[in-house]
Amino acid sequence: MAEKKRNSSSFKLYPKLSIATVKTSTPIREDFQADDFELSESNTLNSTTTTPESHTTYEKSTIITSLENVALSDEEGERPTHVANVGKDWNYFHPQDASSIYRLVLEENDCLKDLAYRWFNLWEEHPKDGIAFMLQFYIDVAGYQNYNMVKLYDSDQFNEKNLLKKFEHNWSQGLVDYTYLLRTNSNWSNHCKAKIYQFVQEIVIYCGKKQSYEYTMLQELFNFLRIMACSKSRPVFHTGVVLAAKCIIPLSKLYTITTEELGKYVSTKDVTTIEVANVRSLFQNKTVLVKLLGLLLSIIQKNYSCQDKQLKDMREECIKSLYQALKWNPDFFFKSNILGMFTKLLFDTNNEVRLIVIKILQKLMKNKRYYSYLKIKAADIMRQVFVHTLDMDYNIAIASIDFFTESLRLYRSEFSQTILNKIFMMIYDKYYPLASAAGRFLSSFISEMSEDEIGVIKSVIRFSKMPRVEHMLPLLVESLTDCVPELHSYKIILRLLLTSEEEMEFESKAKLLQIMCHSVIQNLTGKAIILRHEHREGEIDHHKIGIIISIILPRIITLFDMFSEDVDCIKVLLEMLISVSDQGVIIEYRTNVIQILKIFAQHFFDSNIPDVLDLISTLFYKIIANGSLKLEGSGILGKITLFYKIIANGSLKLEGSGILGKIFKQCEDDYNAFISNYEESWSKDDIIQFENILLKIKSLLKCFNVPITWALDDVEHLFSKVTKFNETLLSFNLLCGLAHEKWSLQSSLEGIHLANDDVLLKLELLRRRCDDFLDVCYKYLKIDTSNILMETAYECICELSITIADEMYKRGKPYVDVLKNDKISEAQKSLLLRFLHKFVFNVLVSDSKALKHLNMFCKAIMERGLPFEILPHVLTHYSSLYNKYGDIFDMMLTDISKIDLNVMGMVVSSTLFIEFTNVMTTGTDEAAMQNLLQQFAKILTTQSLVPTLRFAVDLAFCREENLPFLRYIVYLCNSLSAESKLFLLEYTYKTADYSKFCKHEYVLEFVMLLNSSKRKGGAVAPKGRQKRILLTSSTRTEDSRISTEETSAYDTTN
Repeated sequence: MAEKKRNSSSFKLYPKLSIATVKTSTPIREDFQADDFELSESNTLNSTTTTPESHTTYEKSTIITSLENVALSDEEGERPTHVANVGKDWNYFHPQDASSIYRLVLEENDCLKDLAYRWFNLWEEHPKDGIAFMLQFYIDVAGYQNYNMVKLYDSDQFNEKNLLKKFEHNWSQGLVDYTYLLRTNSNWSNHCKAKIYQFVQEIVIYCGKKQSYEYTMLQELFNFLRIMACSKSRPVFHTGVVLAAKCIIPLSKLYTITTEELGKYVSTKDVTTIEVANVRSLFQNKTVLVKLLGLLLSIIQKNYSCQDKQLKDMREECIKSLYQALKWNPDFFFKSNILGMFTKLLFDTNNEVRLIVIKILQKLMKNKRYYSYLKIKAADIMRQVFVHTLDMDYNIAIASIDFFTESLRLYRSEFSQTILNKIFMMIYDKYYPLASAAGRFLSSFISEMSEDEIGVIKSVIRFSKMPRVEHMLPLLVESLTDCVPELHSYKIILRLLLTSEEEMEFESKAKLLQIMCHSVIQNLTGKAIILRHEHREGEIDHHKIGIIISIILPRIITLFDMFSEDVDCIKVLLEMLISVSDQGVIIEYRTNVIQILKIFAQHFFDSNIPDVLDLISTLFYKIIANGSLKLEGSGILGKITLFYKIIANGSLKLEGSGILGKIFKQCEDDYNAFISNYEESWSKDDIIQFENILLKIKSLLKCFNVPITWALDDVEHLFSKVTKFNETLLSFNLLCGLAHEKWSLQSSLEGIHLANDDVLLKLELLRRRCDDFLDVCYKYLKIDTSNILMETAYECICELSITIADEMYKRGKPYVDVLKNDKISEAQKSLLLRFLHKFVFNVLVSDSKALKHLNMFCKAIMERGLPFEILPHVLTHYSSLYNKYGDIFDMMLTDISKIDLNVMGMVVSSTLFIEFTNVMTTGTDEAAMQNLLQQFAKILTTQSLVPTLRFAVDLAFCREENLPFLRYIVYLCNSLSAESKLFLLEYTYKTADYSKFCKHEYVLEFVMLLNSSKRKGGAVAPKGRQKRILLTSSTRTEDSRISTEETSAYDTTN
């Protein structure tokens, strides 16, 4: 809507009472004649009148002296500062009457205290005019500057019903775009609102400095606010309630001061005659103040929870003002059930309102001053706040946990075990800021129980032993790392680890070692080894790194000896050493590093744990590739061999007597010996021994292009028939093949030069070799009897597809044209989908395993290793399994839309069409189709909606049997703009078969909708759309934790 500019010359202004410092001529409104009210000089309030300090017609009493020092605190509103009179809001709401209070408050730079005093002077001399002036100010704030309150209002013959009726029948008269000042949020309007709120509060404070009968004037003003709060006109209603809320703050302050002053007299035995009169006056004042507080509170209580979406600002101002008033007069407000008002707004429809209420309750709960009022209600308040720890708005969930953290000190006995356990479990939430808030709660909980640093560390150990979360220890440490400094006290931790078992049992020491290692890793890298959907990115202090390494590294061998039998401890030690190897400072500890490598080289031969072997290989590779021990030339470092630049005095040689050379030679000899001596009568022990050899080769191949004579077919020929006896061995062989193919692919591509004539032939041969390996994988994917081989084959397909895509796209178009995998056969697609249904969309499969496989599939799709045509078959589960996989699907679809909107349209429309086909061919319930439509509607943007519908139209017009598909996509069309509807309509007309089916009922209905120019936001899905339920839609599912490293959201950067 175009802006409507107000022109003061377009209508006449009525002659208001001038309280300006300069007399101005005032135009006359059309609806009010000049002779209706005479303006005399005695009615003006000039700046030359008596100053506030000298003006008083009464003898000062003690209470007046006390009240003269009353002022608004900084917490009760921002002090107005100058803001330029520019912008749309200023154009709409700037004062139109030069002599109004509204103009003086908004535009004059005079002190608002002085302005309040000048108005009070006018009221003393002409009470009726003073009241009319202030009521006009209220209405001006509401946006009705063209209303003449001097004419409408008569204090002797006032008719509330007529006034309310006038507002209700003409509520939009004079408003621009149906808005008003208190609903705007520009710099100018916020500045004006702050000045308005301060002015009405200054009026209350100044009246409090006078004798009791001035309070009757406040009662008259407050009664008018009550009338405004009864109006059905939203601007009048909103303004009346908010101004009443702002007035309750200084009134509460006056009540407190009056009560304190009265208490001084009550405690005095000897009271003079004058003091008796003062006491009587104070009692009278207190009685009046209680009535006024009750009047304002009744206005707020009646309206504070009005669930009008456009009045969320009103609700915010009400609860903020109540909290400010409560601080001055807790006794009155707690007796008035203010807690019930706050807790009711805990379930407000607006996120900001809920957040403010929780923060206010948090401040109340941590303040000892309110303990006597809250101790009875504490448990009930906690139950209601606890619901919001699962709020869909993470800011509210975090504030809710902070509420419990602040409540621990005073109300710990009121905490139920359910609340404690559920907050503790949020430490493992997928969203780090929420987990960090839960970590702060645990930190406070532990600190209350512990006397010293060792006590805190032992408490963390006990907590880490909670059932079902042992494997998520890195997340626990991440949540506590910023709030439990004791986890970084490595000298104390090492002292505890090296104590006798009488002082700490071995199980606790093992857990403490893991905690220490994860803490070190996070200090060195800034993040945990398990990544949440949103994880911590800590700052890395390089000075601190040197200190940590100097404490930890010399004691690694001792720790290895202590925990060599504990696999989890060895794994976390290796993880920590890998993080340490990335730090150049370890060159100062090369003697320690070489000793460590020798120990783990021997452990490589002794162990048969896949993860341990992989980590040892990674550690060797990291130290070599990062140059941590690099000193080229003679002396400490010797000859550089193969691709690597590190040899530490012969200790890491890749050949001969070096550590890696011995490992490679031993593995090759063992492998060749078993291949050459194979017999069909091999025992189970022989098979296991051969598995261990392949396992070691697989781990080495992951990091090194190992100089071992090895081929996938060797083992394939020996074990052509898959049995339970050899399936593990074949899976290890397949993983060795994957690693070998990846190295071969990289080496071959580096050796190909585009200038050579045979480049295409070489690429074709390379593609064929990769296909041969993938054929072996698909062969194993077909074997339903071996889950191990199926999962390994699936992993190899995804991994190699991703590697091929990475290598070809970074090298350019000639490589992409030959190596890309645009299509896969129907048989291969069927095998992949069958695997996903068995291992991902099966409720019997563990969450960690299912998420790992889905994560791998999504990454292969996004890296363009697998074609997009498979994705729609997977996305048919988008709605039904949203609680489990929704984050991954949402992230993937968002990324696809950023890459190519047409691809996004093709994927979504194809998914819907597949589900539509299921409904039509199998007769399944339409509910799944409706839910899928609604789920896609939430993720589709206005940009991606048009391509989606364009592809959907193409699918619908393929043949007559598909035309009912139009009935479903109508739901998405309802969100289109008029221009997009017109585009889609023209596209439909141009469809090849439109003329053939144009008379069909579904086509006619579809075209009729697109012909409508208006946007229909309230349309429903076929056969009913689920209605939004407040509480369920604003809360998350309780089980939003991460279970393993593989369950982190898919990330194409990993």
